[in-house]
Amino acid sequence: MLISKHGMVKLSDFGTCYKINEINSVQSGAMGTIAYFSPELVRTPSKPSTIQADMWALGISLVEIVNGKHPCLASDGTDQFHEILAWNPEVLEATISVDMQKLILHLLKEEVEERPCSYADILNMSFIKCLPQRPTNEECNFVNDVIQIIHKPGA
Repeated sequence: MLISKHGMVKLSDFGTCYKINEINSVQSGAMGTIAYFSPELVRTPSKPSTIQADMWALGISLVEIVNGKHPCLASDGTDQFHEILAWNPEVLEATISVDMQKLILHLLKEEVEERPCSYADILNMSFIKCLPQRPTNEECNFVNDVIQIIHKPGA
């Protein structure tokens, strides 16, 4: 996640990439951060990634934010594959709203077809629509404080 000094958050993943051939079609075979692979990519790594695989990765990122740690902590790639397939996403901290819990569980559905098909699906959820479009001054100040701490020598 990238956060600007104005508090704008952008999702990015420099770890997952694909080789593009001359006619701009994606070659199969995901590469990158195994910890964020969806179950279908774990089962078939040569399968091209989909928006639903990205939805899974977003769900994992949100669980990390809520719980303060990644749900699958194995250090070895093979062990991570097993953890992803065995993990039960029902286990969430109770410190977030019911709506947010529902969103995370929706993003982490085992069945690909049950996950959101687009980011618009998420943005159109009623509880998301109620959120402010821009961060408050207090939120921007917090982000700027964090950026300054990160950029201090020795930090």
